[in-house]
Amino acid sequence: MSSIEDQKQIEEVHSEEKKDVHKSEENLSESEGEDVFKDSSEEESEEDEEEAIRLRDELIDDEEEDEIPEIKSKKRRRKRKRSESADELDDDDLDLVMENAGLATVDENGSGEKAHGKFKRLKAAEDESDVEEESENKSKTKKVAVSKRAVNSIMENFFNDDDEDVEALEENIDDDEDDFDDFDDFIDEDDMDDDEGENEVSLAEKKERAKKLKEQQKIAYQQSGLSPDVLQEMLEVFGDGYDYDWALEAELEEEEQEDSKNKVSLEDVYDLEDLKAKMMTEEDMVIKNEDIPERLQLLRSKVENYTPFEGSLLELEIDWISKKIIEEKQIEEPYQQEFIQVIGTALYYITKENLEPPYLINYKRRFLSWGDSGHRLRTLTNDDLWDIQQLDFEFHAIISKRDFVKKFYESLKIQDSLVETFLDTTDINLIQDIFKFLEFNYPLQINEGMKRKQEMDFENGIQKKKLHLKNSSYDKFKKSKLYDVIKDVGISTFNLGNNIAFDFFIHPVTEPSHQLSPEDLLEQIISSNDQTVDIIFKNNSNLALETIFKYFALEIYNSPKIRESIRQKIKEIYTVNVSLLPKGKNEIQPGSPYEDIKYAVERVESKILKHPETFLKMLEAEKGNFLSILIKIPEEESFIDHLFNTCFAIDKQDSINEAWNQFRKKCFKDAMRKILMDLAAEIKTDLSKKCENLISLEIKKQFASLVDQAPVRSEGGSYTHRVLGITCGNGNFGKDPIVAVLVDKYGKLVDEYIFFHNPFSFNNDNSGGNQELEGKKFNNFDDEFKSLTARWTPTLVAVNGFNNNTLRFFRKLKSLIQYHQVKSSEVILQESTGEEINLPLDVIFANDQVATLYQFNERGKQEHPNKPSIIKYLVSIARFVQNPLLEYINLSVEEISSLNIHPYQNLISLDSLSKLIEQVLVETTCMTGVKLSLLQKKVAHYLPIVQYLPGFGKRKALQFIEDLEQDNSELISRQQLITKNILPKTIFINSIGYIKVGELSNFVGDENSKKYKKKIKALSSDQEIFDCTSIHPEDYDLARKYVLFVLGFDKEEIDKLFVEDGLDEDEIRENEQKVYSYVLDFYRKSKSERTELVQLAKAKNFTFAQYVLQWEEGDKEDLDDKKINESEDEDDDYAIKKDDGESGKVDPKITKAVKLYILLVNIYYELIEPSSEARKSFKIFSDMNIFENLTNEDELSFHVNKVVPMKVIKYKPDQVILVTNSGVECSIFKNKCELPHPGASISSVYDQFRTYPVKILSINYPLIQATGSLLRIDTDQTNDNVGLFENDEEEYGPWDDVQERKDIQEEEMKNEKLKSQSSNSKQIKIINHPYFLTMNEYQAEEYLNPKTIGSFLIRPSNKGIDHLTITFKIDKFLYENLDVIEIKQVDGSLKYKCDNIIYHDLDHIIESNVRFKLKLLKNLRLNEKFLNNLGNESKVDENIEQFSLKNPNKSVYFFAIDHKHPMHVFLKFKVNSKSKLITWQVKLTSKGYQLFNFTYPNVIALCNGFKKVLSMNLNKLKEQKKQAEDLKI
Repeated sequence: MSSIEDQKQIEEVHSEEKKDVHKSEENLSESEGEDVFKDSSEEESEEDEEEAIRLRDELIDDEEEDEIPEIKSKKRRRKRKRSESADELDDDDLDLVMENAGLATVDENGSGEKAHGKFKRLKAAEDESDVEEESENKSKTKKVAVSKRAVNSIMENFFNDDDEDVEALEENIDDDEDDFDDFDDFIDEDDMDDDEGENEVSLAEKKERAKKLKEQQKIAYQQSGLSPDVLQEMLEVFGDGYDYDWALEAELEEEEQEDSKNKVSLEDVYDLEDLKAKMMTEEDMVIKNEDIPERLQLLRSKVENYTPFEGSLLELEIDWISKKIIEEKQIEEPYQQEFIQVIGTALYYITKENLEPPYLINYKRRFLSWGDSGHRLRTLTNDDLWDIQQLDFEFHAIISKRDFVKKFYESLKIQDSLVETFLDTTDINLIQDIFKFLEFNYPLQINEGMKRKQEMDFENGIQKKKLHLKNSSYDKFKKSKLYDVIKDVGISTFNLGNNIAFDFFIHPVTEPSHQLSPEDLLEQIISSNDQTVDIIFKNNSNLALETIFKYFALEIYNSPKIRESIRQKIKEIYTVNVSLLPKGKNEIQPGSPYEDIKYAVERVESKILKHPETFLKMLEAEKGNFLSILIKIPEEESFIDHLFNTCFAIDKQDSINEAWNQFRKKCFKDAMRKILMDLAAEIKTDLSKKCENLISLEIKKQFASLVDQAPVRSEGGSYTHRVLGITCGNGNFGKDPIVAVLVDKYGKLVDEYIFFHNPFSFNNDNSGGNQELEGKKFNNFDDEFKSLTARWTPTLVAVNGFNNNTLRFFRKLKSLIQYHQVKSSEVILQESTGEEINLPLDVIFANDQVATLYQFNERGKQEHPNKPSIIKYLVSIARFVQNPLLEYINLSVEEISSLNIHPYQNLISLDSLSKLIEQVLVETTCMTGVKLSLLQKKVAHYLPIVQYLPGFGKRKALQFIEDLEQDNSELISRQQLITKNILPKTIFINSIGYIKVGELSNFVGDENSKKYKKKIKALSSDQEIFDCTSIHPEDYDLARKYVLFVLGFDKEEIDKLFVEDGLDEDEIRENEQKVYSYVLDFYRKSKSERTELVQLAKAKNFTFAQYVLQWEEGDKEDLDDKKINESEDEDDDYAIKKDDGESGKVDPKITKAVKLYILLVNIYYELIEPSSEARKSFKIFSDMNIFENLTNEDELSFHVNKVVPMKVIKYKPDQVILVTNSGVECSIFKNKCELPHPGASISSVYDQFRTYPVKILSINYPLIQATGSLLRIDTDQTNDNVGLFENDEEEYGPWDDVQERKDIQEEEMKNEKLKSQSSNSKQIKIINHPYFLTMNEYQAEEYLNPKTIGSFLIRPSNKGIDHLTITFKIDKFLYENLDVIEIKQVDGSLKYKCDNIIYHDLDHIIESNVRFKLKLLKNLRLNEKFLNNLGNESKVDENIEQFSLKNPNKSVYFFAIDHKHPMHVFLKFKVNSKSKLITWQVKLTSKGYQLFNFTYPNVIALCNGFKKVLSMNLNKLKEQKKQAEDLKI
């Protein structure tokens, strides 16, 4: 194997590692616990979800199953050879008949009528297709008007949902087939035995086979060529062949079985993971072929057998969704009814018509509008429609759960009025309560059903595991005499629930019938000889009483009515509280993300929803075991006592009633505590969902601001650019090259260039330049850049880089272009002189957010496989200024999720984040539309935009692009996407308004020019001028009428051009041609003229809207207003308050006209400028944006008054210059330095290259500079109350100050104790440093154990007084001890030696060594090749071996921490599955990753270096092997 092949083999591991690993789901169960009523004969176990699912299948009525017919779907039918058909007559018989009839026989080789008859149907089909082709060709040769009429007719029929033609076709059935079906219905089939039921063939299949046989016989008769009389005579003699139907049916069955056996699917041939990656699984193919939007299919697939609701269920769903949105949007009560109708309309479009929100918001908005109290027209937004789509799915899931509970209840064959009261609820929590109630109260019925099912399965030969029967101890307790105590409580749980709901004695508690206390009544029962009382209770009355307590508490706990009543009360008064765990006390320190919630208490829902991130932080911290979230109610004990006293207690103060009150209270309190725990979990789930939705809206808004950017608009108004992308890389001018690329207007890389000259060099000093570069012929960088722009002719320059020097280079380019007057290739016409001039070349500081991913991701490798990363980086920033949307679209959702979009994006789930990212991309794609011409040109980075069209998705986009390639012809109109079967109806309707076909320039131009006349002549009759706009085809007629209205036509004149009644075809064609000409004339006008005309007409838009309503109503102009009001649907009105106080109704016609105005707005803008840019202007980077981009700092990490470690780099008179790790320079004047006396120099106190804490005083964003202070009073934070957080109680809610002070005192006492222990030790070195603690190794590890990875401390060393040790946490239970040696200088100062490197101070070691190594480790953890072994090396080896077995032909390598040698990493690899597993070690050093004698700065370099080293070793082995073989020879 060559070294290149070895390299490829190793690199294949990357793609293999990206496959999804599916984990199996484990079923969790709940134990009800042992009980004295437990029957030893029952097999009891833990309840689990699997059992509940099994019960649903096991307890279904057999009678219901028998009623379900068995349906078989046949995807294809096999064609039988007619020459071998069993229903043909024998040749001898046929010859005899033909001779008797006086007809000539036809031999086997004859080609006469027999052969003709054999292919008669095929020939007929060909003839029909020929006729259609001829008619189509003829239609193309007709005038434009005829073609337009035909097109309009097609489109009208296409958007019409009438099924009259289909129904007529279904009614036109062949008479023979009707007769045959009648006989089928007449014959009564014998019932089959149960054993034969599995082989029973459905009636529909029998009919299908019979029809097949009859068709075969008909063809045989036709092939014989006999007259009807002769055939009749022949049939009387020989029979009609029906006697042998059974044989033919058997043959058909055999063929079908053979087909199913021989059927080979893709999954049988290809690896399933490969099919999933290419979206070619059976599920993917179903999604591609189904005429339903892909996103809707994926959403609905989570619900079993999704079907839109109708009737009462539909009304229930509308009401359920409306209530949720009304509460959110705070719709006023008088307008709620109209709003509910709007929700119903939206739901109909989404569920029945399968229309997506972007289509509805643009083309059906008039039906999604309602009025408000301010007489304004409000419409549903995109977010509202996405929510309705999601709520529809949630409601289906609730109904599915409810139906399951109903079937479960019916299968028990019981009657329970309490259950039936709640069976129609849509509250998922209440549905769950009912299910638990049934499980608790009816275990025997459940067990009986399970046993019956097991017996039936056993009879059918199905072997199952041992049954897990329900615990029926409660049922046995109810049958015992002990239950009489509970009967004497005086109220049922249902009535108690009603009392709690109303907080009043609606149902009074009755006094005990026996006039005995619970204890006395129990003694009476025990002393009786009742056989239902177990002997154990007779011997132990306390146990009996505890058992009664337990079951009565369970009755209260499992009561749906009580739970629902408590639920409603709790939701209004609950509070959220934080309870710190030990880990949280130690690790939530100042600067922690959980600092603002550490002592949060008594937070009410309104405050939480105002700042939803606080609760999501609580949930995240709870998962990390930092704290516990407690859902409480104020004064919980008082609340429970109040409920008991007002709903359950008896007021009479006698000893018996007092005893019963105590009994009730004990059970009630026990049940309430359990219920409150359950409700707390429900509240946490509901509240987290609300908070996540609110945060999602903020993230969506933020991401939309990034994506919703138009391309850079030039001074001449152009949005298309030929971009020169340029970067100075790391900014080491004279050492690192300056690289440039040229990207054409389609985003394609045209050329690349490396500059020879240093832009900041003087005296032509370019010693660092590459002498092989062509740029050396120029004198300086300016000349080189001017020459390049003259050759490449860009219209725009895009700049960015990797550090702060990029800003210096950016300013250099701007000054260079301005000084030398470098021009763009874009030309504009100067109005004053009429001359064409070139615009100045503009320079943009481009956003490189996407480019940082593109330079290393898979897409970059595919598009530019042999280019360095810097070239791919430049291509991406150039494309970004051309079209930001396309750059985001070409990233995967996972890659977009990794971008820094919003500070709280990590608080929501990846699924939620992915969903809102997709929504933003869909909405923005609809703003700009998709050009079909670019898709047909196969512009690679443009193709992914298709998946974000309404109706599409990844799978349908792939199918669409494949269909376009197969068509292999230029599509010139939208209708061709339907006529050529490229798009099905629903997908077409959803997306076609956003698919732009052609350009306006194809239709308009100078009428006198030959070029224009030739272009107009070449136009096909299929081409439509509105196809290049965002006007939907169903609105084309409305747009034409509006153009005429804008041109000044009145209603009568417009009617004359569109009415067809009473006109012949020539007159209709003439009118259509006129309309077409008027539209062309309008668009031939200049943009300013069109704008003026449209704005003049805009004032009369309401009048035109009324015209449209009359056209929609059948153009009944003579209908008076009264009649219109009576005929209109009253629900379409909205009320307005009159001055006299009486309520009136707006004229429904006016209401509809106002709503129609919304639709006209879309047409309005398309008339002014078709396909105009609807996105917001390109966001030019501000100084602060550039600062954040180049330094990776933000307002949280770098702000005024923050203390930041900085390194001294140089001195100036009366000031010192320091720099942060992010490259921000900070100037500190002498008066802000801590000097021993005023005359002391700064350099004598602050050593160069030493790190000091600096307080930031001001920030200069344009220069990326700051000023600061080194004064101890500013930088010393030890005197501050570090643990205290300034909480704004009014804004966020209460804060537990008492607990906070208590924890601070405990921490101070702990530190004092450590100091006192250290003072007793001898010869222990103590230094003054904030991270220094006097601890030994064991104490240090114990101290760091609860802290986060990366935490560290400085401690004394056991190696001597001149040694220190830095202990830092690498992993869980893994620490590194770094030895530091003090070196005294001649002047008395100290320097430190660590890893054979000299450092100026300990802070320098912490920044450059400790934190650098931790960063290396962190980056390695984030790599896909890292395995988290937790100290188990054998487990890592096992995983690698298993992976290698699954991929035998691929090499594999992984990294894992070496727990025996901290700061070392295993590099384990196998060349193939047969080779040995080899382990190398990688050391983390202060310079990078060290492998053997090579050091690599980052993970990518390490991986590439490993491959090179491995390739070299493999080559050496091959050479050695070859030499050994040569020696043998």
